[in-house]
Amino acid sequence: MKYHLHHSIPNWMIKAVVATNCRECDQSIIKDDIVGMGVKEVGKEGKVNIFVEYQCHGCKHAARMNFSSQTASVEEICYLIIDEVQKKWRTQKAQSVDNGNLPKSKMTAAETKKFIKKMNSLENFDDFLKLIGANNLVEKEDINDQPHP
Repeated sequence: MKYHLHHSIPNWMIKAVVATNCRECDQSIIKDDIVGMGVKEVGKEGKVNIFVEYQCHGCKHAARMNFSSQTASVEEICYLIIDEVQKKWRTQKAQSVDNGNLPKSKMTAAETKKFIKKMNSLENFDDFLKLIGANNLVEKEDINDQPHP
């Protein structure tokens, strides 16, 4: 399955792009038509342009939609975009979990129950390390815990 760029662009930008039609063939632009995104500083006054490039799925005409900001730096705009994309991913992941799309456990219910029982019976962290096969960590801790001469 191809990973489309629109998964890495804030929703407000996608909505603006898909609200337009191709200048050449007047076909509606869809989010899969998005092929690029960028941020650049324009002019000496520090104006920042954010742009989204798209290519019409019908006639293949390429175009760019610009969004401008005179109040934020390039770095601030990039940070805001990254932050919005991360929020989008977290929301999509939460919705996926809400819809029951959880990975299936490779442990049976009986194995899970047995493991929980064993975990509850452990007396300390060293026992836990031994249980998971990290015996070498326990030995190193024992050596480091001894007083130095």
